[in-house]
Parts: sequence; structure tokens; C-alpha cells
Amino acid sequence: MNAPARFFITVLMGVTLTATTLAAPIAQLPDAQTRLIDDIITRLEISKDVAWTKFRSHLPVVNPQREAVIMKGLISQGEKIGLTRNEVTSFFRPQVFASCLLQEEMIEAWKAGILQPKNPPKDLQKEIRPRMVAISLKMLVDLKALPPSSFKNSFRQEADQRIQAMGFTKKVASTASSPLVNPR
Repeated sequence: MNAPARFFITVLMGVTLTATTLAAPIAQLPDAQTRLIDDIITRLEISKDVAWTKFRSHLPVVNPQREAVIMKGLISQGEKIGLTRNEVTSFFRPQVFASCLLQEEMIEAWKAGILQPKNPPKDLQKEIRPRMVAISLKMLVDLKALPPSSFKNSFRQEADQRIQAMGFTKKVASTASSPLVNPR
């Protein structure tokens, strides 16, 4: 076998083994659990835009009044689909806290001179909040789809690993995944 062919086979085997290794743990989760983990990651990705806008606009990360309005709306929407107030707050409080942790981490890094995004900040009201509301409503539906037996430590661990694999810190990942171990 010539050198280019050996190289190609070696690379192909490496990619296959890597893809199999990375995909194997999450592939064991049911679709509903995978969707909820994807939703958590999407919400955290949107939080990056929130952080950049707040940093550039000199807005505080924590806004208790805004968070109360958000939680009230989520509770109302959750109750419409059969979730209890406690189920919604138990799931979303850690999501909001993880978002704030992420924003604080990013803002501190930017203040310390870490490379800042080149794109202009997005409008919180017109661009970011509609995306955040949409993913949060999707999370409610995906949360409702999960039977109580889904909420095991293995689910939380898979979520934690996947969130970290997307570049989020252990602290953010463990906060966001924390409600996945408690039964609804």
C-alpha cells in the first residue's frame, strides 16, 4: 500500500473512531432527552449574544425584575401544557442562573483583554429576546415530553458532558444540567 493510501486510511479510521467515541454516550439517550440537552445548549449560545450586548451597553448581568417577568411567563405557559409551577421553576431557575454565570464569565474575560467579538451587539428587545422566548417555550414542551423516570444522574451527566464539549465551563454546565437529575 502506498503512503497516500495509508495516510487516507489512517485519517479515515481516526475520524471514524473519534466520531464513534464522541457520539456513543449521547446516542444512548432517548430522543426527548437529547432534544432537551440541545435546547439547553441553544439557550446558552443565545446567552453569549446577551452577554455581548450587555457588555457593550454597560447593562448589569442580573436584572431581578426582568427575570421575575420571564419566570412568570414561563410558569403561565408551562401550566397551559400541564406542567406545575414547581416543575417550571425547578427547571428554569438553574437555566437562568447558568445564563448569568456564562455572561459574567464572558464579561470578565472581555474586561481582562480576551478577544472580543467583532460583530456589533444585537438588539436585546428585537433580536435576542424573541429567540430566547422561542427556545424557552420549546424547552417547556420538551420537558413535558419526558416521563419522570428520565430524570436520572446518567441524564444529568450526559448533559453536563455535552454542554462542556460545546465549550462551556464546568460551572455553567453543571448548573444548567442540575435539574435533570431531580424527578419532576
